[in-house]
Amino acid sequence: MPVKLSRTCDECKCRKVRCVKASDSGVMSCEYCSNRGLECNFSPKRRRVTKRAPTESSSDFRRHRPIRNGLNTTVSEENALQIESSAAESIHSVSIDQSCQDELSAAQSPHGTASTNGLAHRPAEQNQLYVDLLLQNMSTGDRRRNSSSLVKAHDLYVPSSGIAFFSEKRIASISHRLGHTRLQRLMQTLATKLDSRFKHKTSLPFHQDGPYGDPQVPNEIVRKYIFAFFTHIHPVYPFLVRSSFEEKAYRPQLELLQESTSFRALYHAVLALGCQYADGGSFKAGDGVASSLFEHSIALLSNGLAYAESLTSVQALVAVAIFGLDPSRPRLGDILIAQAARMAQSIGLNKADYQGEDPGACQRTFWVVYALEKSMSFACNKTSIIADRDIGTPFPQVPEAVHDDFDGFHARCRLSRLTSSAYESIFSISATLLDSESTRLAIDSFFHQLECWRQSIPFDFRPGNPIPVSYRSNRALMSSTLKMHCYYYSILIALYRLNLSLRPAEVSRAMTESRKQLLNAAQKIVELSEHIEVAAHTSIWLMGSIPLSALFILFDFVVHNPTHTETSRNLSLLGVLVGYFSRLELASCGSIPTALLFDFVQIAREYVQKVDSEQNAKAASAISGHPHQESQQSPVERQILEQVDSSELAFGGAIGSDQSLWDATNVMADDFYYPMDEALPMVEGMFATGFADPMNFLAPAGQQSEHSAFQVSGLGLQP
Repeated sequence: MPVKLSRTCDECKCRKVRCVKASDSGVMSCEYCSNRGLECNFSPKRRRVTKRAPTESSSDFRRHRPIRNGLNTTVSEENALQIESSAAESIHSVSIDQSCQDELSAAQSPHGTASTNGLAHRPAEQNQLYVDLLLQNMSTGDRRRNSSSLVKAHDLYVPSSGIAFFSEKRIASISHRLGHTRLQRLMQTLATKLDSRFKHKTSLPFHQDGPYGDPQVPNEIVRKYIFAFFTHIHPVYPFLVRSSFEEKAYRPQLELLQESTSFRALYHAVLALGCQYADGGSFKAGDGVASSLFEHSIALLSNGLAYAESLTSVQALVAVAIFGLDPSRPRLGDILIAQAARMAQSIGLNKADYQGEDPGACQRTFWVVYALEKSMSFACNKTSIIADRDIGTPFPQVPEAVHDDFDGFHARCRLSRLTSSAYESIFSISATLLDSESTRLAIDSFFHQLECWRQSIPFDFRPGNPIPVSYRSNRALMSSTLKMHCYYYSILIALYRLNLSLRPAEVSRAMTESRKQLLNAAQKIVELSEHIEVAAHTSIWLMGSIPLSALFILFDFVVHNPTHTETSRNLSLLGVLVGYFSRLELASCGSIPTALLFDFVQIAREYVQKVDSEQNAKAASAISGHPHQESQQSPVERQILEQVDSSELAFGGAIGSDQSLWDATNVMADDFYYPMDEALPMVEGMFATGFADPMNFLAPAGQQSEHSAFQVSGLGLQP
């Protein structure tokens, strides 16, 4: 029996637009795909399955019908089900939506069970995975969201995170607005510098084991480094039981050599981390005592992990992974965190399978791995290795992470759970199959959950409120609080970018609010930058990615809103960020090239001055009665105009420069213009995540680790 194909191609179906067959094409293709050079694929028709009518009355059905939210569980809206039954029902659900009161109760009692209000199962068509389409029809095209450079975004999709902000189309569009190609040259230079640093191959040292192979560290230095570790790092990442570790670590050197390879690797990794705080580290790999201790630990692990998987091996991987997050080795952290997550599940830490080990140590280790892996995955727009549906390990009591009755570690784990659900629901490849309305509803649900989480945080620690100056005297407290704030804003940026990429039915107040909140998130990050410690032990995500995301957002808003009342403030904030990055390049002795970011401020200032001058000239000509002569296009401007398809710069059709509904000069004084794209199949969202988010300085070499950003083909980009 011949297979019947759909009359609408996959691309048009995702965008909910009419599919018009191309008459002059020799192959089966539509005009939309032909004009854009896309592969046009017509999937086989699926049989319609008749839905069974509900047995209750329609009013009762509506009243009892579960609703959909963000955290992978489904329960009745009217009755709180027991955990066992709700877990069984959650197998095909999208997410859990807890009320703010539930969130507050859960925050006050980490071991308590909050009642859950639920969300219904997705409709059958929304449960479908993209892999099913690939297997059903071998002619189904590929779908990805990556670009080839760390700072270049995909032209179509908005990812959860990444360091890519500007796509090629967006760069061309902004260059069209600016009237020159300086931004194109600047982005190319920046991409070349960062790609050469962050995408080079990394080789791990190999350790020839021997009876006296370990570095000889004096006892007093050992105690100093271990004390520094438990003072500055352990409260943020409490994966060890201090008394148990110190009991082994303070024994004579010869007894240490008799310990397992995994413990020796853990021991030297702890010394390396403590050395960074006690004696300072280096921005360059291989320099200093801390780097030598770290490389020795990695060498031990490279030998020992082939023979044994154990709790100590996971702890050693966690320790070296934390060290690997620093700017000297930007790729290692990603690799080591993934390995720790794989091994933790392999030995059953996620299922409370302690295998004779201390339950408290197992629980601590697993939840630190969980927080690290989930945040890294969302930041890098990758699928998490840890299966949330297969976790049964209780959350431990961690007094070291508690300050003023607030458990910052528990709060970060709850936030990591939310991001895991968000990625699966709206940032995965299969999420591109959702229509705009379904995606928008899911985004609203996650906004609600994120706000509930924020409200559950005590005032002094709560994102959105200033961090108390007194926290500066406590490095661990400042680090934990700052990471939580920045992680929160990175998630907000991802959600707002994705929300703005959806095609609205009409220009709404909600879209205006999204633009304002996106800008507000960038401004908050600038305010937080004063608390970032510019040092070798600070993670590249916190020190580089997050501030860079704010810089790109501010630059984008200034260029598209040159006459807005907020533009002067945004230019000042850009100057603050450039000053911060100048300090970073100075501290790193040039190993992190950031001085060229000054050009973004210069380009933005010159453009604002140009627009002001043109407006003043028009006003003067209106008063004098002499018509204002428009400046002639330069050859460069004409070249840019030839590169940019005018149809890509309009929303729902070509819009003349004098007809743009979104031109920055036509918006209300209290509104912001922000370019919006055609409705796209959803896959992504942060420096398109943005140049700087938990963004992907961590992408493995050879992989296209860029993530898309807001598409450049926004409305009314004509100057």
